[in-house]
Amino acid sequence: MFKFLLFTTVLFSLTMHTAFAQNKQLIAATQNFENNCVRATPTATLIKDKVQQHSFHLEITDGDLPILMGLESAQLEKNQSIRLKNSGCEYYTFDIQLALNAEKIERNHQLCQDCLIIELKNLAQYFQIEDREFYLEGIKTLEQQFKKNKSFKVGSTYQLDDSEEIPQIFLFNKIKKQSNGQYWIEFTNSVGPL
Repeated sequence: MFKFLLFTTVLFSLTMHTAFAQNKQLIAATQNFENNCVRATPTATLIKDKVQQHSFHLEITDGDLPILMGLESAQLEKNQSIRLKNSGCEYYTFDIQLALNAEKIERNHQLCQDCLIIELKNLAQYFQIEDREFYLEGIKTLEQQFKKNKSFKVGSTYQLDDSEEIPQIFLFNKIKKQSNGQYWIEFTNSVGPL
């Protein structure tokens, strides 16, 4: 009985120490964010009523100046999904991962880049109004590139025309067809420094 009581006491003490340390880190990250960042604390960007299995939480970034970032995920219609990291201090950045069905973004079993742009624009319906404009400005950057060159490349950064003072950039990190027939798409939409 004594060993059990000792074990329980030690376990409780470790749990409380860990919770206290995490709370202390969260307070420091919040203060860093409030004192050093020009943008607001990240909040949920998706409309909860339009998605399923929605989750949002704040995490602390690594580095010399830990700050808060928002991590969000949800299921979209037809077994599609989105994961979004809302981060930045002097920048406002969305890192987005999507699992999209091929039916709207393929022609003749090949990725159709202009179809993908249309589908990315359609996804704006899931974003809160205050975040939708920023999201669509990123897609506009991609549209401008496509109109100029009739294509875009994974790994190339594109800047929105007339955004030299506060640059808005768009970058595809990955576009890959999965064995289940969906496309895994990763991209970054960022503006700054603010």
